[in-house]
Amino acid sequence: GHVGLDNMRCICYMNSIMQQIYMVPTFRYAILGCDDHQTPKPSEYGRMSTKDDNLLHQFQIMYTYLSFSEKEDFNPKYFCFSFKDFDGNPTNPMIQQDSQEFFNNFCDKIENCVKKTKYKYIINDVFTGRTCSSVICESCKHVSNRFEDFYNLSLEVKNLNNLSDSLQKMISPEKIDDFKCSHCNKNVTISKRTSLCNLPNILFVHLKRFYMNYEIERTEKINSRFEFPMNLNLKKFCIEDIVTQITGKKFEDEDIYTKEDEYYNYELKGINIHMGSADGGHYFSLIDIERNGKGNILLDQEKTKGESTEGDKKYKWLKFNDSHVSIFDINDIEKECFGGAR
Repeated sequence: GHVGLDNMRCICYMNSIMQQIYMVPTFRYAILGCDDHQTPKPSEYGRMSTKDDNLLHQFQIMYTYLSFSEKEDFNPKYFCFSFKDFDGNPTNPMIQQDSQEFFNNFCDKIENCVKKTKYKYIINDVFTGRTCSSVICESCKHVSNRFEDFYNLSLEVKNLNNLSDSLQKMISPEKIDDFKCSHCNKNVTISKRTSLCNLPNILFVHLKRFYMNYEIERTEKINSRFEFPMNLNLKKFCIEDIVTQITGKKFEDEDIYTKEDEYYNYELKGINIHMGSADGGHYFSLIDIERNGKGNILLDQEKTKGESTEGDKKYKWLKFNDSHVSIFDINDIEKECFGGAR
């Protein structure tokens, strides 16, 4: 019931992300329903040419094939051609890239593509969250807040055991001495912390397993065990809860509104995995194809091949490994995804 994506050579980083965001119905329907009123734009680059060098159009073609094709996979060569780098060059399928960097770049480009359509806010509505960086002067108690949007929440992994530890480290205050406070005009000690401000509807969490080892001037990968839950509540990591705990008063801000408890709850629906070292490797995705309590999001009546007829949830997960789509047992998440050899 699902179509794979041809790797071509080294675009597994792209394929794994494309499958993840395809499984978000709101986003998929918006993309397929977009009309930018642009005519096809023929283009050539070297020996490669296309009749329509429009990223949104090629993205729509890809998602149309993923929705209706009966083939094993779809070749995204024209999508790669239309997905340009900063110098205007098409994506080189021979070069491996980082999936998180691709996702950020992709969101920026698609947001620009749809800005003149009725779905101009789709990226913001589905994937965009916001953090708040607070600087508190310990002398005059002045608080300065700086807000920043994110497409994925990037968290530390090094020397940490689980997602809760990473989130706790993110919000832990950092003391900085001899800082010039602009409010009291003194050199003081400040407390600096980051908290979550607005949560996205679909939360992408990026685990920072790659880091620069400055002693040997080389990027290395952290393969230590790191656990994450099937269900996550982020309330205690949000600014309104943190300020309430610190001051004992209800947090009120014109940029922050009061949320219901369910606002903070997330359920794990997909995992993007990298196998290999920092020098190279392979990406693939594990995805829960059941959304909003329903079965296969593409087939309303027909049962997906391999999907349990007895309601056993472990069979609603699939492994998207480029062209190959197969059943994944949810009970293997700990073995496959928490680290170690991988």
